[in-house]
Amino acid sequence: IYKKKSHSISWRPYPGKLPSISNPCFVLFPQHGGKDLLKSFLKEEEFPAGKLLQRQGHPSNKIWFISKGFIIGNYIEQDELRTCLFCMSGDFAVSVPAFFHQGMSPENLITRQDCQLLSLNYESLRELRNVPSLSRAYKGIIARYEEESLQRMRSLLYDSPAVRLQKLLDRYPGLLKSAYPEEVASYLGISRRTLYRFLLL
Repeated sequence: IYKKKSHSISWRPYPGKLPSISNPCFVLFPQHGGKDLLKSFLKEEEFPAGKLLQRQGHPSNKIWFISKGFIIGNYIEQDELRTCLFCMSGDFAVSVPAFFHQGMSPENLITRQDCQLLSLNYESLRELRNVPSLSRAYKGIIARYEEESLQRMRSLLYDSPAVRLQKLLDRYPGLLKSAYPEEVASYLGISRRTLYRFLLL
């Protein structure tokens, strides 16, 4: 698909069928040239519900763009399972510290529904990162993750539990049909009993 010469990429169109990249995540990528180049590096993958995509404490080599489905992230701390991530269609799922810095993943990533995904491995990302037209998108992915992490931290610090719940449901309509109540409560930093109380209001 590509040949690397003198730290540059010589790209030619892939002759086979290319994955669709209508996923909203790809608004970060240039409309002309960049998306065609990106397509040649993406891999279409389908997984059933319950598939462990990334294991806590293991290296990460992929970022997944979700075309359809639902993925959760969780981790074990002090013998307790804590939920830290929800990803639906239009999101990307990745263990950022593990993937971008090639370290150990601090969380598990698990499909909760049957999923249709587009994956990009780290080796391909390194090649794409050297393409000037795609460097903005690379930085944009990291910036989006950091912004969402900051928003969640601020919400945990300053919002009431009821406001945190409403913001989460606004962000992910239908979440309560996909995630277990204890997972939603864990993500919000409240008890399951408190969650039920708010839902009954």
